[in-house]
Amino acid sequence: MSNELATKYKGIDRAAIEEEMRRQQERSSGNKVNWDLDLVRQAKLPAGSSRSPKPTRARFLPPTDGMTVPWVSWSKHVIFSAEAGKDVFFNCIGRGCPGCAEADRLFRGRDKLTQEKGKQGRAKPVYAANVIFETWGGGPVPEDKQGVKMFEFGPGIYRGTGKNVIGGLLAILNEQLDFSHPTQGCAIEIEKNVDGPNKQMDTTYVVKLVQAPQRVNGVMVPVPAVRPLAVSEAEIDEILGMRHNLGALTRTKSADELLMLMAGNTPEKAPQDGRRIIEARTVADVPDDTDMPPWG
Repeated sequence: MSNELATKYKGIDRAAIEEEMRRQQERSSGNKVNWDLDLVRQAKLPAGSSRSPKPTRARFLPPTDGMTVPWVSWSKHVIFSAEAGKDVFFNCIGRGCPGCAEADRLFRGRDKLTQEKGKQGRAKPVYAANVIFETWGGGPVPEDKQGVKMFEFGPGIYRGTGKNVIGGLLAILNEQLDFSHPTQGCAIEIEKNVDGPNKQMDTTYVVKLVQAPQRVNGVMVPVPAVRPLAVSEAEIDEILGMRHNLGALTRTKSADELLMLMAGNTPEKAPQDGRRIIEARTVADVPDDTDMPPWG
């Protein structure tokens, strides 16, 4: 009987255990986020104009495990705090969010200035992806922007700035080209154009695939400049291994912490048992040991 059981029972999968040990080790000791170096926000992109654009090229990296598209999405508040004397930034927690309540209170104010503050304070959609910048404003990439970066951007890049017309990254994906594919992908070119004195109202974005000439039926035509991330498979794997955990950006504080933040106090002194993780559409799980972003 014992011999029969020994034959049927295959035992523990040692390879699976080793893989789990490696994964947990990466969670606990690797991929720590340096927010000053690893995060690049859309606002930092060089600005040109429609007549004199300064395009930036970026290669979007493919989704990590638990993601269905190359980016995560969540909502963020930017609300002026009279107590703090400045704008405060934090991620929206949805139901019961103090930021939503404050924005609604301001929007119902009597004067237009207060109403405008309430409008600006409403939660806005935000997106982030792992990218490698290839050019910066039409020139070389600065040293602090080189390597794999978390790129945070808004609806202007995600779906375009045209009225009643979907553009941006979403339109490119709809063309059924997986531009984030590690071997058959294509870099994205982003033009940030400011054509007036109001940076908020007069800024538009042109988002398109980088193209290269190719002969088709004897005629040179522009086609997507498809190419691998690197020359060898080993180099590609190394680059993919440097992707950041984008779920760190979607984390949020408790309602009590946000109230303290809006009051100009130190949220770190608030109770920690209310801290939770908001559910982002493209993130299945966020490790508990991931560093908190500086705004929420």
